[in-house]
Amino acid sequence: LRLRTGRTYLPPGLCFAVVLGGTDIVSRMTSTQREGDTYDPFAASASAPVLTAEGVRLDRRYPEECRPIYARTGSVGLATGSAYLELAGTKVLCSVHGPRQGRRGESEMETGQIRVDVRRAAFAGRRRVKPGVGAEEREMAAMVQAALEGVVLLHLFPKATVDVCVHVLESDGSVEAAVLCCASLALADAGIGMRDLVAACCVVRVGDTLLLDPTQAEMTVAEATGVVAFASSSAEVLHVDLAGLWPSDAPERALDLAVEACQSSDEVLRT
Repeated sequence: LRLRTGRTYLPPGLCFAVVLGGTDIVSRMTSTQREGDTYDPFAASASAPVLTAEGVRLDRRYPEECRPIYARTGSVGLATGSAYLELAGTKVLCSVHGPRQGRRGESEMETGQIRVDVRRAAFAGRRRVKPGVGAEEREMAAMVQAALEGVVLLHLFPKATVDVCVHVLESDGSVEAAVLCCASLALADAGIGMRDLVAACCVVRVGDTLLLDPTQAEMTVAEATGVVAFASSSAEVLHVDLAGLWPSDAPERALDLAVEACQSSDEVLRT
């Protein structure tokens, strides 16, 4: 694997997600959801265990299992490209505009630019929040921009700018991964030159257990979070964020799990 170093941001976490352009996509991940089971995404508290006696999570997934993904392109008619992505209870809409002439000063650059704007709906989470752009949205936008710059062929549109506008409609954890993958899919739908699509994975540590694709309840009780953005075709790690308390051997284990999840799911989605 090749590790691409760069700026480091500390968003709450990303989950696994991979998308392909051109058509509607539904991931065919194996699910352990039992018929008749119900799941409250906000049931966990700071003192509640994340695994049952059977060794499964509250939503009946195993620790190293990811939630299914649904995605489609062409969701916004007036945009150059657009995409809509669902990751269980997390729903994201993204539109791409451009390339178009950059602002004053940007037009002197020899390569193109990507501008990412992330906004969260007031009703997206359990608690109603003020809509708009806060510190969390700015960090998320910077992380997404850094990862996308690793795959977008910026030299193909010199002195121009591509605007990526993301709206988080609903949130049940792993918002950053949904945002990243939805943006990657929207760029592909817009015909922006890219050398690869991006797979993103989040792994969190709760005690001695590593959980892939955490829900909001699991992220609330996590002691550490890790985010990996991965380009499957080139086997290149585009972006890594680690936050919280990690034992000395845990980050390497977490990275291996995240990369394996991205590779396996990419193969499933391409078939």
